[in-house]
Amino acid sequence: MSAMGFMGYVPLKYNLVTLCVLVMAIGFCVDYSVEIMHFSSLGNPNDRLALKFQHAMRAAGYDVLHGCITAMLGTLTMMCVPCASALTFGSLCTVMAFYGGLYALWCMPAVLILTDEAIAALPIGRSRRVQPSA
Repeated sequence: MSAMGFMGYVPLKYNLVTLCVLVMAIGFCVDYSVEIMHFSSLGNPNDRLALKFQHAMRAAGYDVLHGCITAMLGTLTMMCVPCASALTFGSLCTVMAFYGGLYALWCMPAVLILTDEAIAALPIGRSRRVQPSA
């Protein structure tokens, strides 16, 4: 969605190159998010979501960030080629990698932690949460 929003701000039309990037965006963005979610599910099931994401960021945060940065650097070099399709592909892939990493490393964990905290603050949320044993 971020690549499509970016296309609205710059004069890019829908064509085969932009379609390829939009299809790739699904894979890249889902891959980053799934890796963070996978590592957050490896801990103790009774832990709070904030603690689970803290462990996930320690375990996979660097790898996801490194993947985003290298994808952006690789596609930024394509923007130096004097060709309209390479410029389109490079700019859209750079935006896609940036927003995919931003979502996986910041937006998704923040929203899920805030939602978990809001549910835990409700009376029904406190009664459902299993208290960890000492």
